[in-house]
Amino acid sequence: MNIHRQAALVAAMTFVLGLPPMPVMADLRGYSIELTSVETNVFRADDPRSIDLTRHRRIYIGQAGDVFDYSDQSAGGFAQHGANVAAVDAAKTMPRDRMRAWTMQGNRLQAIVRATEGFVVATIDVDPSRTSCTYQIAMQPDPSTGRVVVQRLNGHIAELVSLTIRSSSCAVKRGNIFAADQ
Repeated sequence: MNIHRQAALVAAMTFVLGLPPMPVMADLRGYSIELTSVETNVFRADDPRSIDLTRHRRIYIGQAGDVFDYSDQSAGGFAQHGANVAAVDAAKTMPRDRMRAWTMQGNRLQAIVRATEGFVVATIDVDPSRTSCTYQIAMQPDPSTGRVVVQRLNGHIAELVSLTIRSSSCAVKRGNIFAADQ
């Protein structure tokens, strides 16, 4: 994808979600986040209709502002491992017909994922002491269809009707979570 399409997608995602584009803040540079969550996904019509998605994500915000994101997720008998590096405010193509852009405002880090239709927004709010964090996830329906449609881990394409966090733990530490000496 060329840089003009990426910039246009980030601008469109920011406009749809009503978020002001913000430059990378130095607050989270050099910090790592470890997040584990269990999220209940409910679909309009698919088998199974409701499933718990377990996610373990390790994130490092580099000194240059790049977001290093390694995640493992599983639901039922299906699993996926992801490893991505992306600049803040730049969209990147992902598996399962998605694109993601990271945004950062102060101590808030957001992953905006463009699904088949609509968006899923994951928000990590880091406390001022930068030792703990909270996690939220929300659906933003496609403005033209009013739906959020995703490709599930099992490959099925289905309309997502609700997304709830059942449990989560989130920790922050200074330094690179991937470095051998950390």
